[in-house]
Amino acid sequence: MSRPETVGHGIRDPLSVRYDNSARKLILAGIRARPATAAMFVVSPPREFLFLDGGSKFRLTKHERAMMRAVYYQVNKIPPKRWSVKITMGPIEKRHGRWGRPMHVRMYTAGSGYNHAEKNTRTSYIQRPELRNTAEEAV
Repeated sequence: MSRPETVGHGIRDPLSVRYDNSARKLILAGIRARPATAAMFVVSPPREFLFLDGGSKFRLTKHERAMMRAVYYQVNKIPPKRWSVKITMGPIEKRHGRWGRPMHVRMYTAGSGYNHAEKNTRTSYIQRPELRNTAEEAV
């Protein structure tokens, strides 16, 4: 009998564990494609598109969310921490009779955001707090 995989104090979602190999392939493709992006088509059962979640920036199916968790797990939880990832989702489409959407990843070296901020002090939110949005502006 296999035991569920644990992370920290929690147990990983079994669906996201199933996507670990695909997530690794996508991350490696993203590293090879730098500075461009790499994409992988994430297939979901058609019925799931009727019940997209309300999480994060994108409303995703269970399978898309599991793939996203797998990518973040591979990048953030498996040492050494060398990379940072930006994920974007393409439009819902049908390919070869299956519904899904492309997941695009752009890989950055860990800490490269700090280097960018140091080199671009004119537009840095860290070094120029007056450039930051305030709560009043958001309303």
